[in-house]
Amino acid sequence: MTQQKQKHKPIDDVTVNRLQVVLSGVGLNIPDGKLDIILDAVELIEDNAGNVTLDEILELRKNYYGEE
Repeated sequence: MTQQKQKHKPIDDVTVNRLQVVLSGVGLNIPDGKLDIILDAVELIEDNAGNVTLDEILELRKNYYGEE
């Protein structure tokens, strides 16, 4: 196998459904589409050890909203 197996991260266990259930339990109701963005933002922060650039944020926004 030439590719290294990607390390499992705790955020990988957080799905939109699981997050929705927990948040509903504490009285927060956030649409699934917004939860997708939140999870991707958290993953971006984790992947960059907290050092997220403006360009990365704009890329994330572009991916969800199609904005330039």
